Amino acid sequence: ILALKPQWAVLPGLFLLFRFEWKALAAMFVSSCLIFFVPFLLVGLETFSNYVTFLRWQNGLDLKDAPHMFSWNGFLFKLRGGPLYGHPPPPELWTYALVALTTIPLAIIWWGRNYLLGVAATVLAMLLISTHSVWYDWALMIIAALFIVLYSRGKGRVVRVSMWVVLLSLHVAAAQS
Repeated sequence: ILALKPQWAVLPGLFLLFRFEWKALAAMFVSSCLIFFVPFLLVGLETFSNYVTFLRWQNGLDLKDAPHMFSWNGFLFKLRGGPLYGHPPPPELWTYALVALTTIPLAIIWWGRNYLLGVAATVLAMLLISTHSVWYDWALMIIAALFIVLYSRGKGRVVRVSMWVVLLSLHVAAAQS
């Protein structure tokens, strides 16, 4: 799933590196490369060139026009009202400040010993700091989160039910958008 948007791989990769999860990091790298590059080999390398051109054109656009984003830049955009209400987009510095502030609780959670909490915090932070994070990205990540719930069978019933409530709440909030 991380290979769908390359920016999603940064925080999980750093998390695995921080935890010294070498096998998982290698598996993530190899599978992401395969998922990302094989389609370009099948449809032609000129498509890769078109993709790079698109990324250059798209660079920074999500910070200037983000009312539909489910991330810090989208939140700030909605808070100010945006061009529809005669307001300019929020300063990029505000978005970068929230991104930087997000790393503080993330680092504290990574420093702890709870692996599943680290995974959940990494996915949530990844979605919040990505400048291009929309409602269906959150819905896609619910599937990944489902595996965390299924993996936690050894946890108590209260923990599992709480995790399901959070997942369903995120899914409903994303779908309502």
